[in-house]
Amino acid sequence: MRKIAIVLAVLAGLCSLAIGLYLLVAQPEIWKHWMKVWVNEMGIGHTFHIDNAATIFGVLALLYAAIMFAGAALMRRYFVVAGILLVALDMIACGVIAICPDPKLAVYVWALPGLLLAAVGFLLGTELQRTQESDVLAEF
Repeated sequence: MRKIAIVLAVLAGLCSLAIGLYLLVAQPEIWKHWMKVWVNEMGIGHTFHIDNAATIFGVLALLYAAIMFAGAALMRRYFVVAGILLVALDMIACGVIAICPDPKLAVYVWALPGLLLAAVGFLLGTELQRTQESDVLAEF
């Protein structure tokens, strides 16, 4: 299970690396009004503008990929710590998707690395359940 989780984490890191390189090289136009969908749906907050959003988020995606690769490298010796790190990265990505200017596109873009990291979390839970001794009081 650890080897499968390592492979999934590396694949998610490669996806994030590709997303970051695309943002840095292609410099796609990103909507100017952040949180527009959130403001329209929730009725709270206000929109704002980020200059050079593609560059900023390209660098963040590369940093995200580096952390994923580090988590994959740590997974052989520190499976639980690395698994929790990768699951936390998945949750951060979900939060960023919620506030981005085009949430539908962001869901499509981050779906593959998100699903891969969710699978890592599933494997983490399965591994912990298999290796931990059962506690009768906890099960009761």
